[in-house]
Amino acid sequence: MKRADWELHEPKQGFTSIVFMTGEAGTAPAIMLRDNGDILIKGKLLDNDKALVEAMRQFLKDTGHLK
Repeated sequence: MKRADWELHEPKQGFTSIVFMTGEAGTAPAIMLRDNGDILIKGKLLDNDKALVEAMRQFLKDTGHLK
């Protein structure tokens, strides 16, 4: 099972983000929630809430928290 982590950090852009990592080295964050309201899934900006729900569901499945 992959190890899932979350962290709060301040990227070089100067804003604070909540980042969900899958624990795989060298990969983009699974989900990034930026303080300006942007939501990124694997580095891609989301257009709608449905994409967030599907990405969160997949993240929980990948980390063993949802069957």
